[in-house]
Amino acid sequence: MVRCVAYRPGGIRRRVVSLSLLAAVSTVLVTGCGGSSSSSTARDLAYVPGQYLSFDTFQHRCEAPRIGSNPNTGEPYPDQPGSTLAENHFLRAWMNDRYLFYNQIPDLNPNDHDSPTQYFMAMRPDFDEFYFHMPTAQWQQQSQAGASVGYGIRWLIDFPQVFIAYVEPGSPGDIDRGWGRLQRGDEVLAINGVSLSGSVTSAQANMINRALSGEANTAFDFNFATSAGGNQTVTLTAETVTSSPVLVDTVLDVGDVQVGYILFNSHIAPAEAALFNAISDLQQAGVDELVLDLRYNGGGSLAIASQLAYMIAGPDATNNRAFESLQFNDKHTTINPFTDAPNRPISFIDETLGLGAMSSGQSLPSLDLPRVFVLSGASTCSASESIINALTGIDIDVLLFGAGTCGKPFGFYPTSNCGTTYFATHFRTVNDQGFGGYDDGFIPEDAHGIPGVPLPGCSAADDLSRPLGNPAEGRLAVALNYMQTDSCHDAQIDMLSHAEGVTGIGRMVQSEDAFAPAPRWLQERILFPDERL
Repeated sequence: MVRCVAYRPGGIRRRVVSLSLLAAVSTVLVTGCGGSSSSSTARDLAYVPGQYLSFDTFQHRCEAPRIGSNPNTGEPYPDQPGSTLAENHFLRAWMNDRYLFYNQIPDLNPNDHDSPTQYFMAMRPDFDEFYFHMPTAQWQQQSQAGASVGYGIRWLIDFPQVFIAYVEPGSPGDIDRGWGRLQRGDEVLAINGVSLSGSVTSAQANMINRALSGEANTAFDFNFATSAGGNQTVTLTAETVTSSPVLVDTVLDVGDVQVGYILFNSHIAPAEAALFNAISDLQQAGVDELVLDLRYNGGGSLAIASQLAYMIAGPDATNNRAFESLQFNDKHTTINPFTDAPNRPISFIDETLGLGAMSSGQSLPSLDLPRVFVLSGASTCSASESIINALTGIDIDVLLFGAGTCGKPFGFYPTSNCGTTYFATHFRTVNDQGFGGYDDGFIPEDAHGIPGVPLPGCSAADDLSRPLGNPAEGRLAVALNYMQTDSCHDAQIDMLSHAEGVTGIGRMVQSEDAFAPAPRWLQERILFPDERL
């Protein structure tokens, strides 16, 4: 008998909520199935506690081999006839060799688990929330093209309320409905008639989870309190949406200072071209300062992060300096086990890599700035934190405005086997000065009583009453004020006055735990063995 086991991985670090709605919104639900046929030798598949063969012995020996070629790469699938047991043995050996915390996982008998994904999750230590899996086809579609099923709406959760953080242009959420369009600040009051503010049954919570996550070709009725005025019921049907990693790049006039502003939301392949173009525009404009809005950027490719850090700091500041160094487990102290090359520091990447629509080998533009103003929040995570840590490591001043970041100085190499891609922590990262101890995130220096590494800057609410990139928007306004006065005080008074008595539309989201859920892999720091790092 074949059984399928569903898994819901944990949410963002330090997020503690009591309603299943929020735990599920920030995850990807995946299912794995296995069977019982075998093409490996009985000797290879024998379980001997504490003894491990090389994972190469079992790799691509699949219960259900895929046939044909990968549509994303054109290469034939490597799958060979195998079994669920062989797939389990692959995971056991691979985790023992590559997992950063390999000596803190149980040595479980592969025979005792009916599916590889079930076996994989059974090995997870309680302390490692950055650990999950997803179908390989889904992973490739999301990471390479930025495509995923949804409404094109990024939700902002401030328990128990759900707001729109932003809407992707041209997506199902971005339709003129006669009374106007859905936009930042609109609040979800009910879904299919079920209020989000009251108690819900488990069946209703499951429906709300499904509605917010989005299911292809499934319609849900959302009741919003809208910025356009009054309550509006909108029927949303999820489709495949291609996200725009850079939604806004503009130049702001702040007194006599030209300030570049970039809203950067995800480290995906198309971001290479988007950031290249945005920085080129700001370079041509001759900006004096940069505000980098990472408040909703959960992470992604470390190569993209290295490129952006280079484009901010420039060639002189980054010359012969390390972007980051990787620290693997004690079995791999000198050689990177995924590339088989010496484990040298990762440089700041100064040219295009041919990701997305870009051709490779083009010199990157740079702003050559001595400092950068970063807008942050609970969803600023992983590769976004790499930018912050790497720049501070080469003495570029990073000033932080908003709320504390998520705290993830860890990363992984996605590893695929038999149609499932596994994500398990493989390394810790440190900057050029050897620092990587920000497990509790980075915080503005005035955020007293909150754990984290303090950086110059100011705590600031997420102002849903104004568009992102508007100079009067709360976090941006505080950063621009600090740029002129070296003080948090005046802008904070203005913000508190504006927020006083405001509820619903235009609300200032002050909670440290407010977060904007993204696809699970975009809360990570990701490397690929064939990237030039």
